[in-house]
Amino acid sequence: MKLVPSKIWHDGFASAGLWTWYGYWSPQFSDGSPQFSVFPVYFALLSSWMLLALINKSPQFDWESQESLRYMQKYLARFDSCAVAVLVLICLALPEHYLSYPLAMTFFIVRSAFQRCLEIIDSL
Repeated sequence: MKLVPSKIWHDGFASAGLWTWYGYWSPQFSDGSPQFSVFPVYFALLSSWMLLALINKSPQFDWESQESLRYMQKYLARFDSCAVAVLVLICLALPEHYLSYPLAMTFFIVRSAFQRCLEIIDSL
């Protein structure tokens, strides 16, 4: 995963996970199930909010905000993005726990947003 830039593999993984989730889970639920119309909108809104509120504004963070982000990255989010990606894959295999995939994908989106912010800050 280190060979591909994180921006590309995070977005690619999230898109592939969403397509796999829809293809794998939709036959097991009734037609018109609200989770297949609500969760994709939720993921899109969460991703765009993270992009607009965090990632695009990360070069403007003051020193205290940068240190707080580094603290959260190091101590509160000790797990790597690859570990969260594995959690998402495990949750894809558990359709009987229908909230496991959206919860794991939310963690993945937030974790990747923090990581991308730090990459932008460190590149300045």
